[in-house]
Amino acid sequence: MQFTASTLLLAGATFLSSASAAGIFAINGTAQPGSYVTLTVLNGNVGDNPTCSGTVAIGGLPASGDITCNAGYSLSFSWDTQNDGIAATYGTPSAAPFTYNVPPISNDGTTYSFGFEDDFPDAEASKKFVEFHA
Repeated sequence: MQFTASTLLLAGATFLSSASAAGIFAINGTAQPGSYVTLTVLNGNVGDNPTCSGTVAIGGLPASGDITCNAGYSLSFSWDTQNDGIAATYGTPSAAPFTYNVPPISNDGTTYSFGFEDDFPDAEASKKFVEFHA
């Protein structure tokens, strides 16, 4: 079967326009050395409340602490130096804790931002992706 470039572009555009994220896993935060670390974990459906979210007062670096989570979830962190990411150890009721490197995104010399996000398509978008690539 032969496809023209325009057919492939149209099919790809149709898939991309109908693809929507249904699931999300993200760890994001901000921090100021000598002041605080704030972290939030989104793990579930897009639009759900965070499973963990909170702020911990810190002194100088290195710093570590625990963030408030929903029952059965856990989040602890360590931050060694200003230019490093935050090591965030996240546990769920169904999985052993795992340590994620939450990379630095930006800083203004005072406030540092960290984060990553993985989005997962809903069932309909996944089905279209499989059909398109079959």
